[in-house]
Amino acid sequence: MEDFTSRLNSAIERTGMNQSRFAEKAGVGTSLISKWLAGTQMPKSEQLLSLATTAGVSMEWLLTGRQPEGGSEAALMKRLGEMEQRAKAAEQDLADLRRKLAELAKKR
Repeated sequence: MEDFTSRLNSAIERTGMNQSRFAEKAGVGTSLISKWLAGTQMPKSEQLLSLATTAGVSMEWLLTGRQPEGGSEAALMKRLGEMEQRAKAAEQDLADLRRKLAELAKKR
């Protein structure tokens, strides 16, 4: 079964560009492309749209391996936006917890 990293790599190869040129065309850094290909990070929704546009594939295919059915790109963008909001909230919660732990450690 093909995953996101395999599909992204495949999409880049199909463009005939090397990773640096593809990153430049997509408006992202080569280090981000490397992280996405390594599977250590996932692109944000606007980055995903840029990757798909640059590669000439759909966002849905990049994420799921399935071709989009009418209007599903908009729904996918909405879902990605919602997930990013939840991730931001979780990051803030984590930062708060780290701050509280640091305060407790100082009291010891």
